[in-house]
Amino acid sequence: DLTNRRENYLLATFVAQIIPMVVNLVAVPLWAPLFDRLPLARFRVIQGFATATSMLLFAVGAFLPHSSPMQQTTALAVIAVGQIFMGLTNAAGTLAWNLGHNEFAPPEKTSLYMGVHVMLTGLRGCLAPFAGAFLFQHVLGSGVFLLTFALSTTATLGFYRMSKTPPKAPQGTP
Repeated sequence: DLTNRRENYLLATFVAQIIPMVVNLVAVPLWAPLFDRLPLARFRVIQGFATATSMLLFAVGAFLPHSSPMQQTTALAVIAVGQIFMGLTNAAGTLAWNLGHNEFAPPEKTSLYMGVHVMLTGLRGCLAPFAGAFLFQHVLGSGVFLLTFALSTTATLGFYRMSKTPPKAPQGTP
């Protein structure tokens, strides 16, 4: 039984951590040419599709039956594909997160914009895991993955709307 638990732990670590990390490393150079060619909001729409797809796959994997080993393997495979999409979206986010604020900030305020961005990202990173765990354990169960899909889809639609109206050049820009 202990050997089985160790194997399950290693498999879970591989699916949850290693897959998205490796895909992220490999995919950043693949996203870079697209990032260079598109306005940020359009780039984020494409990234948003990858994010929403990932969240949808997590929901499907969570809602699939898990009573037999074959069903567990199928659910895990769906979640693993979701983690591939998570790695892809994280790679796009690496570019957009580090460079995207330059599209909105006047040149003399880019460090201020990035500072606010870092603070808000840290706040989200500090609170979101606890909120997600609470919602999963006490309110929504596997439905939490449908909530994350809905939030990702809403964000993608917001970026799509933004992409229809290109941002004005920041003041102070020639």
